[in-house]
Parts: sequence; C-alpha cells; structure tokens
Amino acid sequence: MTTVWNNQGAIVSQQPIDAQGFAQHAFSTAGLNEPFLLTAEVDGQLTVTGLTDDWDTNRQTLGSDWVCLNYNKWGGSGYAENRYAVIFQPDRLVYAPGSTVHFKSFIRKLDGGLLSTNPAGTPVRVEVGPSDNPIYTQELIISNFGTVNDSFSLSDTIENDWLEVRLEVEGEQVREYLSISTGGNSSDFEIPEFKEDEIHPPLNSGDFTIQTDKDKYISREQAQVTINSTFGGPALLLVERGEVRQYQEIVLTPPTTQVALTIAESDSPNVFVTVSAFEQIDTKAALLEDLKLTNFSISDRVLRTATTEIFSPVQGKRLNVQIVPNQPTYGLGEEATFEVVVTNEQGVPVSAEVSLVLQEEAIQRIYPLSELQSLDQFYAARSHTVNVFHTFSGERYLGPDFGRGCNWHSPLPDAPEISFRPETAWTPHLVTDFAGKTQATFTLPASAGQWRIMATAITADTQIGEAEIIIETK
Repeated sequence: MTTVWNNQGAIVSQQPIDAQGFAQHAFSTAGLNEPFLLTAEVDGQLTVTGLTDDWDTNRQTLGSDWVCLNYNKWGGSGYAENRYAVIFQPDRLVYAPGSTVHFKSFIRKLDGGLLSTNPAGTPVRVEVGPSDNPIYTQELIISNFGTVNDSFSLSDTIENDWLEVRLEVEGEQVREYLSISTGGNSSDFEIPEFKEDEIHPPLNSGDFTIQTDKDKYISREQAQVTINSTFGGPALLLVERGEVRQYQEIVLTPPTTQVALTIAESDSPNVFVTVSAFEQIDTKAALLEDLKLTNFSISDRVLRTATTEIFSPVQGKRLNVQIVPNQPTYGLGEEATFEVVVTNEQGVPVSAEVSLVLQEEAIQRIYPLSELQSLDQFYAARSHTVNVFHTFSGERYLGPDFGRGCNWHSPLPDAPEISFRPETAWTPHLVTDFAGKTQATFTLPASAGQWRIMATAITADTQIGEAEIIIETK
C-alpha cells in the first residue's frame, strides 16, 4: 500500500501497489499543506520519500522563482503547470519615478495544455507592488478577446528596481515582474526567443538512454521511442510537462525497447518523455570497487531515469500585421493617422484586438520592447518542472554537512542613467473590421526626433502577431 501525507500528518491519497510494483496517485494540492510525504509498505517493510525538493535540499524558500527552482515562463513556480497563461504587456520597459504605467494583459486558460479564453465579463483582480502594501489594486473585466487593460501612477520617491504584478483569475494567482528605472540598478528581465529549429539534446546519461526517430512532430503523428538499456524488467514511461500528462507501464527488453507514442494537440509546443526503472546491482562488488565509501550506504537497487524532449511546433497561430502611416514624415506636433491591417497566415482578414503604442526611439534602443514577442511568450517551448523523488539512491551520504541549501542570487547589472520623454500615445483596445483593418489618430510630439510605432494583435483563439515602424518628426 502507498500513502501520501501532508506535513500535518493527514492522509491525502492512498493507493495499492499492482503486480508490476506501480501505484498511481492523483490529487489536487489546493488548500493542502506542503510539502508532501510518500510512504510505501510491502510485506511489513516500509520506505518513505518526499514529493518536493524541500525534503532533500533543505531549501528555505518554497515556491519562489528566484531560489533554486525552475523559472516558469508564465509566472509562479509550483510543481504543476499553471491553469492560466498570463502575459503582462506594459507600454514600455523602463519608467521614471512619478510616471504613469499603461498596461495590457493577455489572459488564457490552459485546458489540457491548450489555450482558451474566459467568457467576456470574467473578473480579474490585478495588484502591483508588495503584497502587504500594493501601489495599485483593481478588479478588471476580461474583454471578448481575453484581455484587460488599465494604468497606474508611480510614486515620485519609488526606489524599487522592479515591481511584482499579481493577477488573480478564478482563484488562481499568476505573477509577472515590471522593471522600473530609477537611474541606478535595474533588473535584467529576458524572454527567451522561440526558435522552431532549436532542438535540445536528450537528457540521458550512461548506458540508459532514450531517443526518438524524429526531431519534430505534428499533432496526431506517431513518435517511435527507442530505449537503450543493459538490463530488463518493468519500467514506467511518462509524458510530462508541468505535470504527468500520460503514462505507460512497459517492460524493458535489452538492449533496445521500442514504444509508440501518439502526439496529442495539447503536447504542443513540446513535452518530455521520461523512462524510470530500477536496476539491481551487486552491492559487494560496488563496495570492493571503491573502499573509500566509508561515509555511504549502498542499496541493492539503483533508480535509472532517462529523458528526451519532443517538439511539436504550434501551427497557424502567427498573425500578419502591417502598420500604414498616412504620410512618410511629419511636422512637429502634427496629427498623424495609422492604419493597422491584420490577416492570418493564409492572408485572410481576421477579427482581432490591436494595441498601439508610440515610443521614443532612444528608449527603444536601450530597452527594446519589441524583443518581448507575444507569440514567443505564449508558444515557446515550456519548462519540464516534473521531478523524480526516490528512496533508492545508489549512494546515500551519511557524513558531515548534510542538508546543504542553495540560495543563490547574482548581482543586478547597472543600468545607464538616462533622461527620456514618456510615450506620447497608448491605445490598448482597437478592433479590426471585416477587412481586418483598424486605425488610430495621434497628435505627435512637438519636438524633432525618431519615434517607433508598435502594434500587437490577438484573436479570441490566440493567434498573435506584431509589427513596428519608425517615423520622424522634423
């Protein structure tokens, strides 16, 4: 029998062990006290292991993005994939004390790994700043395109290098971070670019490896998985990303074992395939091989794991966006009209919500807002964030200095001291017509210079695209 306990000693889940030595637990962690403990009892013998890193590394901060945990692209860092994907899009990436921050958030629900929108009118609570003393708190309403937008003002004496942004939808909280420039240090926040041709090497070691017949697959295609091993016996094959998505009990037949996996639509843009099995070893031979193992105990089994990453790039989600100014150059303080044209990958006009921002080109060159590509943020390869915890370590350390933690922080880089003009235009909610067109009219700055116009378009089914142009006033 296997039992999962919370840290108050209450039973969370209990399941029997089958003939192959497997037991499966599925339970919600909502409202439960972590970390969890797993016990297994067979014929009166009991073994125990923890279900979070807190048990084996003595980490001081559980659930922090910045302390030895995998960074989750959509905010938060739990041990399961968030139910919501939220992108916080500010009108620029640097702000001076006392300035106004305009923002827009794209909110998508994760339904089996697929992105969907909440019904229009769903409330979203947005907080900015320290949780015990936020500088902005507001309940906003989701639009037909799954977005919210608003603005807030910064204090003249703000000294933060960054501000935490918390968005709560249907009881789930997601965090993002907003960079604030005060002429001193600034956090270096980077969104990795999504490259469809970027293939990660298999995460294997030793003579227990796993590989696939192709680098990339399309939805509903069958992947042939080959497992190379020097031992046989029962094994567990898992398809993972943020959580265990599917599993198979298999039998290893050395030297190679073949398994067929069908790629689901929800597996895009990537999933991880992990195989775990126990290999029996000769403990006497292991001790004789290294007589210096005086501080270790040796188990008669070693847990062997192998992992590979499978890519299934998202198809048909990139919008073509074009910005058309009504003239090539403008006078100081002149009125300008910009038409935005949005089509899908096939060139067909679509109904989309468009945000348009005008920003001084000097700011853009130092803090490039255009690098935060929304398509990359929603559809880039996601983190694995599924860990294997076990009691059968091949070598368990029994010596001094047990339980070292790992709380590492790198110093923040110095940001240049700059004097800049705030943006002169921010229009978060334009909707295209039947021809895929919309337009906005701005009064341009009464000063000479170059200005970058950036447009982001999104549809209700999460097709996304961006465009930008540079205009000049003189």
